[in-house]
Amino acid sequence: MRILWFFLILSLWPTPQISTIISDDILMTSLLNDLEVDVTLLEGMAKMEGFGKPDTRPTRNNNPGDLEYGIFATAHGATGTDGRFAIFPDVATGYAAMKALLQEKYGGMTLQQALDIYAPPIENNDNLYLKDVCQFVGCKPTDNIDVLLEES
Repeated sequence: MRILWFFLILSLWPTPQISTIISDDILMTSLLNDLEVDVTLLEGMAKMEGFGKPDTRPTRNNNPGDLEYGIFATAHGATGTDGRFAIFPDVATGYAAMKALLQEKYGGMTLQQALDIYAPPIENNDNLYLKDVCQFVGCKPTDNIDVLLEES
């Protein structure tokens, strides 16, 4: 009788979804059923930009932050553009440019202040972006971006 109850409960238990985040040498697999996934700020933001998913622009361009092409991106290693966004020679260079941008342009801000500018509501669901990044990273919207970047 106990075995039947076990299988009945097991059959009703929700199956967790598996998410895989791939970035250069990093491969993290995590269960996403009501669990926080601890990744760095850069990885959390890259995930929200679509990086690591096959056939997305950030993945094709080695551009985890989906940085626009221009003087800043070129100064930080961009080798070209796809029309609007920078193309980096490798993922490490893309992450380094993303981190430099966050430090230089958004330093001293809270995560919420920074993401309101970085991922503007005209292009993104900024409430969802902020909520998901906080969940992935295990931080709060009021955390200082400089502190979060030290952990990246």
